[in-house]
Amino acid sequence: MRHILRLEPYPWQVEAIKALSLGKLTLGGKSVALVAPNGSGKTSNCIAPAILYFLACFPRGQVPVTSSSWMQVEKQLFPALRRYMDNPFFTGWTFNKTEIRTPEGGFAVGFSTDNAGRAEGWHPKISPDVDPVFYVLDEAKTIPDSIFTAVSRCTLFNAFITSSPGADSGTFYDCFHKNSSLYYKIRVKYEDCPHIEINDPGKAERLKKEYGEQSSFYRSAILGEFTDLDGQSVISRRALMELVNNPPPFLDTGETCGGFDFAAGGDENVFAAGQGNRFFIADHWSDPDTVGARGRFRRRASELGIPADRIFADGDGLGLPLIDDFRAEGFPVHSYRGGFPADDTQAFVNLRAQAWRALACGIEEKELILDIDEDTIEQLVAPRLQTDAIGRVRIESKEDMAKRGVRSPDRADALVMAWHARKNSGLTRQLGAYYVTRAKKKRSIGRY
Repeated sequence: MRHILRLEPYPWQVEAIKALSLGKLTLGGKSVALVAPNGSGKTSNCIAPAILYFLACFPRGQVPVTSSSWMQVEKQLFPALRRYMDNPFFTGWTFNKTEIRTPEGGFAVGFSTDNAGRAEGWHPKISPDVDPVFYVLDEAKTIPDSIFTAVSRCTLFNAFITSSPGADSGTFYDCFHKNSSLYYKIRVKYEDCPHIEINDPGKAERLKKEYGEQSSFYRSAILGEFTDLDGQSVISRRALMELVNNPPPFLDTGETCGGFDFAAGGDENVFAAGQGNRFFIADHWSDPDTVGARGRFRRRASELGIPADRIFADGDGLGLPLIDDFRAEGFPVHSYRGGFPADDTQAFVNLRAQAWRALACGIEEKELILDIDEDTIEQLVAPRLQTDAIGRVRIESKEDMAKRGVRSPDRADALVMAWHARKNSGLTRQLGAYYVTRAKKKRSIGRY
């Protein structure tokens, strides 16, 4: 790795390559299971070198590479392989978008599927010592069990199974628990990857403070533990009821803010407001008349003394034309685009996930008073936490909520926007998605 690839690997990366190379001596050995935090370098500085090493040892070898996320294969892993296309050691090799080939006919090919039939059928065509199969499963925590079963039907030299931590169940979890004797296991923690802290100083302490040391997200992202985010409510009912029943003292700071959620179909128009540290539903009604709704929103904002530049309004769907109309009328509210990228793109799928989680943290830390009714309480605890293929937090969609008979959390969404306005309004960001402080300049290290 050091001499040919010009890498300075961490000890755990060297350990993984050495564990995989033991199979070369015995023509097949234990498969390696590796769990590491997001951003650790497991794809660029561990999986990619492992593939290149295998094909260098077996120039006619076969390397199927899969993940539950096609983006992980196309945008992360194979670009990491193509970094070495000009390396003299690989002269004659062909590096394509999701495939590399050796002059002798060996190859690595990427694919993503939930069809078990596409994942099986990999066997040496000549003999195990000439064209063996090395199977790579990246972000394995979200690969369906049926794919693992299909892989087990193949004739393998060995396999490299990697992921960030996920749920405390499933095949990847079992690699470290009930089936642990079958695998060479490597557990990587945040402190094993010092470049993460160098690139984002204070991240570990910040996440501990923001989410709590016992939170599933902190334990997964920093401690490298298997936890189960999926299925939990974004906002804890216990924490919410503790806040509602035992609120902090009212702080009359003179600060005001608001959130507008617009009706769609049978949903409600909702105006959530904040005065000092007290947040409440200022108005809610069902009416498809958008002209009348604009007037009602503006009147209530005027009565409460909340200026337009302290209000975030839902800019997704039909909301964007309404925001344009508000601005044309001289009432320039900010556009909240929940589907836009979050500040922390490694932790959150989008702004909606980040903003909901921010309100959840405010509730847990008792930073606000919530003067709300039972219906609003139920809406706040209704959406469930989920994770995407690379471990980022996302919030259950309204469509998925509807499938389990839960109506749109309009009042909760308005409160999320009002809290977001309290934290972010008055600052600038392009595209009108939301307003944030200027990003800190970060130092980079290596090629992570």
